[in-house]
Amino acid sequence: MIRLSSSLPSLIVVLGLLLSGFLLLPSAAQNTTLHGYYRFPTLHGNTVVFTAHGDLWRAELSGEEARPLTTHAGEESHPRISPDGRLVAFNADYEGPLET
Repeated sequence: MIRLSSSLPSLIVVLGLLLSGFLLLPSAAQNTTLHGYYRFPTLHGNTVVFTAHGDLWRAELSGEEARPLTTHAGEESHPRISPDGRLVAFNADYEGPLET
């Protein structure tokens, strides 16, 4: 048989620790940097185009924040920048088989 008077302080300590852990979770999540899975980079001058999360992204090598080039529900991959830097060719599976 468990006596309430002897287990009550332990229970209060355990509940306090659990509660403090839950209160810290939101702040810890806000400070977490999301790391991506970056694939198939291609370069032209100071510009890099790559695939992340099934979309194409563009960034400058100077460290500027990457911006999405595509946001289609299908998956894009293997980008290649044209020699003059004006166009990007890539593979995509929008409606069935993979197309370039």
